Amino acid sequence: MSWLFLGLISVLLLGCYDVSRKFALEGNAVLPVLFLSTIFGLSCMIPFVVLTHFNPVLAKNFGMFTDAISLRAHLQIILKAVIVSGSWVAAYSAMKHLPISVASPIRASQPFFTVIAAITIFGETPTTIQWGGLVIMLVSYYAFAVAGRSEGISFRNNPWV
Repeated sequence: MSWLFLGLISVLLLGCYDVSRKFALEGNAVLPVLFLSTIFGLSCMIPFVVLTHFNPVLAKNFGMFTDAISLRAHLQIILKAVIVSGSWVAAYSAMKHLPISVASPIRASQPFFTVIAAITIFGETPTTIQWGGLVIMLVSYYAFAVAGRSEGISFRNNPWV
């Protein structure tokens, strides 16, 4: 299967996810929607944990085995969960209060900031193609800002942006 086809499927599914999230937030508070979203995601993992507990051999055979982890690993996961939860609260709040045509592209900017963090914190050096991708992302973000202005949204003074 071609990477282009998989990329298009990913874009379609992410678009459906953003639209369904926007509908879920209409008339509802952010935290209950986020809580229920997290609970439904967790419910997908529970069968793997239960199967591993009661029949680890079968879980390994089906590639569903979940390893036990140390207290330190649990604490690291909790720290990551706090960071990700803060990000999700901000993203859900933006989705609730902004048009989807503005909120989705802002959310799509996360990979750009991840790359910038990798460069500044870890000293990574992107290849020429990766630098080209960063330039394309910056041009796209500028285009989104122009589109947002045409919808009456100021990117400088809007707290949801």
